[in-house]
Amino acid sequence: MAALFFHDACTVYSLALVDLLPRIKQIFGDKLRLAPTVMREVQYLLRDQQDLLSQVQEVFFTVDMPNPSELAQTQVFKSYFDTPGHDGNTDNLGEAETLAIIVCRYTPGETVLFVSDDKDAITLAQKQEEIRGTFGTSRLLELLEKNGLISSQEGADILAQLRAQGRHIL
Repeated sequence: MAALFFHDACTVYSLALVDLLPRIKQIFGDKLRLAPTVMREVQYLLRDQQDLLSQVQEVFFTVDMPNPSELAQTQVFKSYFDTPGHDGNTDNLGEAETLAIIVCRYTPGETVLFVSDDKDAITLAQKQEEIRGTFGTSRLLELLEKNGLISSQEGADILAQLRAQGRHIL
């Protein structure tokens, strides 16, 4: 596998809240990736929770910096995600930057996976030939269970906990 990209700070935040990031790293190792905008968003969300921020920084020690062509492609993807009232300079930037890095840097023969709990992002990612698979938090929990890192009951409890906190889960 070439890489596993998390396109959304909210998904990373949710996984950090329930202490799943170290377990996910046990499966995917150094293949976990964040775009720099997503990392900045995570840092902002966890600014008052240094223990969780440290965990995220340990798990995602590789942040893929975009090159000039990837930055240009970011604007193309951003225009897809932008909607009235949600189209400011930084709105949807993490999602767009992540997809731009993937389509500009990887080839269709490489295994790049895309994690998101956002239906629109999943839909767009599935149209990119460079992305071999897309899934959300629920599927990550299934992978953790399959690899013996959580029990079925733990997975159900985690989903219930995240949903009770108002987290959007696919």
